[in-house]
Amino acid sequence: MTRLDHTIQAAFTNGELNEELTFREDIEVYYKGAAEMTNVYLLTPGGFRRRPALSFDARLRNQLDSISLSGATITTPNGGTAANLIDGDVDTLSTTTTNVGVIDPYVVFHIDLLAGTVVDFVDVEGFKLSSGALDDEFRMQSSVDGAVWVDFGGTFNMADTARNRRRSIGAGSAVTARYWRFVRIGSTAIATTVDVGEVSFFVENAALATIELLSFVQSDEAQYIMAVTDQNIDVFKAGIYVGSARVPHGDAVISTVSWTQSLDTLLLFHKLHAPFRLFRQGSDDEWDFRDQTFKNIPQFDYGDTIGGTNEVQIIRFFDYVAGETFNIFLDTERTSSITFAASITTTASSIQAALRALPNTSATGISCVGSGAEVTVTFAGDDGKTNWPEILAAILTTVAGVVLVSTVTEGKEPGEDIISTARGWPRCGTFHDQRLWMAGFGSLPSHLMYSKAGKFFDFNDKTTRDDNAAVFTADTNKASVIYQLFPAQHLQIFTSSIEFYSPIQPITPLTTSAKKATAHGIPEGVRALDLEGATLFLQKDGGTVREYLFDDGQQNYKAPPVSLLASHMIKNITGTASQSGRETTDTDLVAFVNGTDELTLLSSMRSQNITAFVRARTKGKFLSAAAEDIGDLYVAVERVVNGAPVRYLEHFSEGRFLDSSIVVAAAPDTTIIAGLEHLEGLVVDIIIDRSYEGQVTVLAGQITLPVAAQETVEVGLNYRPRVKLMPVRNKLPDGTSIGRKKRIVKVITALKETSSLTVAVNGGPAQNIIFREFGDNLLDVPQFDQAFTGIKETAGGLGWKEEVEVIFEQIDPGPMTVLGVTQRVAV
Repeated sequence: MTRLDHTIQAAFTNGELNEELTFREDIEVYYKGAAEMTNVYLLTPGGFRRRPALSFDARLRNQLDSISLSGATITTPNGGTAANLIDGDVDTLSTTTTNVGVIDPYVVFHIDLLAGTVVDFVDVEGFKLSSGALDDEFRMQSSVDGAVWVDFGGTFNMADTARNRRRSIGAGSAVTARYWRFVRIGSTAIATTVDVGEVSFFVENAALATIELLSFVQSDEAQYIMAVTDQNIDVFKAGIYVGSARVPHGDAVISTVSWTQSLDTLLLFHKLHAPFRLFRQGSDDEWDFRDQTFKNIPQFDYGDTIGGTNEVQIIRFFDYVAGETFNIFLDTERTSSITFAASITTTASSIQAALRALPNTSATGISCVGSGAEVTVTFAGDDGKTNWPEILAAILTTVAGVVLVSTVTEGKEPGEDIISTARGWPRCGTFHDQRLWMAGFGSLPSHLMYSKAGKFFDFNDKTTRDDNAAVFTADTNKASVIYQLFPAQHLQIFTSSIEFYSPIQPITPLTTSAKKATAHGIPEGVRALDLEGATLFLQKDGGTVREYLFDDGQQNYKAPPVSLLASHMIKNITGTASQSGRETTDTDLVAFVNGTDELTLLSSMRSQNITAFVRARTKGKFLSAAAEDIGDLYVAVERVVNGAPVRYLEHFSEGRFLDSSIVVAAAPDTTIIAGLEHLEGLVVDIIIDRSYEGQVTVLAGQITLPVAAQETVEVGLNYRPRVKLMPVRNKLPDGTSIGRKKRIVKVITALKETSSLTVAVNGGPAQNIIFREFGDNLLDVPQFDQAFTGIKETAGGLGWKEEVEVIFEQIDPGPMTVLGVTQRVAV
């Protein structure tokens, strides 16, 4: 007898589920997930909608080549040493001899490249005024003929301290020119000369660059996305290019560069490079760049006996006469009785013999030399290069004698700077507890050090004062390389094999420790993230996402898997980014990048038990991701355009329906849309005045519209939302429906503001859900303004099968929201 059942699904809050769960209808997540969820975002109440489209922002840089200036003609019209500008040493300055005064133009240096040359970047380093300050009047300019000059990038803010700047005309843009000059254009009277340390020119080559995106948040008004590529950082604000900065990191190491930020300062770390600082100096395009310098770098003995100092102490005798005696305490040991002799040389020999006889000294290391009434004691050889306690002389027999001891040179153990070009640099760092922490040193990969409290770049560890710096080790019996430090409730230490934390607060040199918590490890270059108070990290094997949470009961951290239900979506992850929800009903979002056309997205809201993985798919490859603080999620995407791969910065943009899209505010009756060079040769989709109007091909950077636009045009690449429900599993009085023939008779879909949708049932062809109902004036209403809200019923397919399912897909771009689905099933 045929039985009719209803299967209702009003929630998709467990996202796409691993196919291994296909037969686990006994668990709750089965009825709150789907077999596939692509190009959709989850709704907190339970449904799903079309994901926001990717808005095109800019082309990202290729690898860079330096342009040699050795054959160029360089002059300094107002005085200075031109050769110092290209000698590779920023500290050898070219200094003008004529005061700036009111001279306009005031040329600091002029360069003739001898031929028209393509230039992407110009770096001016070590520039400053001898006194005073002057904003927005100095600039780099280029010229084709030496007569007409054009500004190259933004102006320079000048002061009496040295600054460095990189200038460019924009992301993915270059200038071809023969003549260049650094010049003041303006009339502000100022009695000063100008120093410049170095000038360099760079050009992009044809090789694609490795890209890492990072977020820099100085304030709500100053949020930036930075694209780190070969020897360069491009800075974007709200998707618009605002400036660049040089970095020393070449293409080969970009993927393993790590970073931390505090206020206006960004520090970049890599074991092969000194920590490098970017400093925002006011305007959006004022980014100073240089190696970060440190005070009092701690020393470490790497076993090469480099460095170190022998202890030297002086024993002074007052009113001692021959025959009187004394002895000496050194640390906890005491010499035998020593007799003061008439000859200070003899006395020195006696002291030397007595000291060498002590159990805490060697037989040959200490030497004593007498002169006048003094004996100089030098701790050398096996007793050298260490800090000895000061000698204490005890009088045995004397009438009026006094013995005083003083330290002339404090002993210092062998060692060299713990970080250096020879020994390697920190792999990572963070600001935590008012200190700068750095770790994973090139030659000491499991060591950490932190700065003095409130003095981020001072690492004085000579005392154990609470505010002093310290060096320590995250030590276990397993080899562990520290890849990331994460500032949370405790300082969290992520290594190649173990997760540690520093349990004692506040942290001082006497309380510093690293306690082992879990043993999963993380891969280098994949950043851990904050997610609703937990730290999300990728396990070293690359196939599991875990959350690092403190367990109050155990007083330790635990790291349960987050990706258990969707492990098939966590493969070969190379980067992460997190976006906070903007509204109360928004989930937090985490992006996992793997270099393919699919971006894995995790939606999370603990209060509503939402932990769901979905896919975002595009016509290209997702290479990196970063998010503004309560803002947009940005991605670096590689697309094939006009037959060649190119890389773009794009961001998920609410209200758009096409990827790599631009939106043009059209004048009435517009038929030509230009500015589409980034889509050259591609077949693109077009939305005109909120109606989908099909596809055209971009030629010479423009398209001709099939119908005239009156208000807006969106041009880009379509993507298809697709949701495949889990197979129907009806519970029958005599057991499950698994293995029984069944048929979906009807699909009832609750929709909100949906312009188009197809439904495929029982393995049959997709059926268009009909939304438009023709009536008076309806043809004059834009398609998206007719988006349907309500209930739609779709008849099921013919035939009986053991496995039946429903697939939703949106073929044409437009708004689409599914609130819930009811399946009427015959068994």
